Amino acid sequence: MATEIQSDLSKAGVKVKLVPLPSGDALYDKASSPVDPSLNMVLLGWGADYLDPYDYYQLFATPSIDKTINTSMYSNPEFDKKWEESGKTIDKDARFDVDKELEGMLTGPDGDMPAVPLYQPTDNSLVQKWVKGLEFTPSSLLFLDDAYITEH
Repeated sequence: MATEIQSDLSKAGVKVKLVPLPSGDALYDKASSPVDPSLNMVLLGWGADYLDPYDYYQLFATPSIDKTINTSMYSNPEFDKKWEESGKTIDKDARFDVDKELEGMLTGPDGDMPAVPLYQPTDNSLVQKWVKGLEFTPSSLLFLDDAYITEH
């Protein structure tokens, strides 16, 4: 994935030198909050604990800096307040409106854009033509609730 990003950025005139870090504590010490200042860019991923925007927005909440998951070190009191509101909003339509505001604070025309989504791998799954009703989520989870096999 890193070499793919390096190749894509080179097409835009950005030279990237890949410096792989060892796994374990050395990587954790350099790439978690606060990110080591010697690093110009860190390639990280996030797997949601549960399928809810709240789980992704926590990556940019100020309290998450101390939890070492807000590696962008983004801190915006307005975002934090709206994020807390999102977590307490039960009504689906109202929650959607709050989450749209959060998204706009990050990526809208006047958004702060604390992280840049550079690459999203695709997931290829081979499924027999007689297997029906599989539901794949955007985060590649597979739901089997409505799955069934037709006669073949």
